[in-house]
Amino acid sequence: MENFRNPCLLSPMQIIVGDSKAHQIRGSVIQELTVEDRHHNEKSKAITQCLGGGIKRPNAHQLALEYEPGDKFLLSSDGVTDHLSNKQILEFSAEGHSNQAQDICNNALTFGSDDDISAIFIET
Repeated sequence: MENFRNPCLLSPMQIIVGDSKAHQIRGSVIQELTVEDRHHNEKSKAITQCLGGGIKRPNAHQLALEYEPGDKFLLSSDGVTDHLSNKQILEFSAEGHSNQAQDICNNALTFGSDDDISAIFIET
C-alpha cells in the first residue's frame, strides 16, 4: 500500500475588523491576509472601525482562504506588526522555536513596540 498525503484544501471564512493582522505562512512564503481599518496617514494609529467602541455595525472584511497541512497562521495585534517585517516574522516562526507566538511578541518588544502586543500562532 502506497503512503501519500493529499493536501486538504478547506475554505474557512476569516472576518476582520480593526488593525489586527493575520498572516499565512507556507514554507518560506508569507502572505498578509487582512485589510487594516486605519487612516491613510502612516504615522496615525487611529483606526476607522472596530468591534465595540460605539460602532454599532462595523463593515467587516471577509476572506475565504484555502490552506494545506503544514501551513501556519499568525494572528497578531498591531503592536507586533508595526515593529516586525514579514521577513522577521518568517525568521521568528521558523521550525525549532518552541513557542513562536512568544518569540514574536518578545522580538516586537526588542524592536521598540510600545503598543499592546499579542499573537496567536496556529500550525495546520
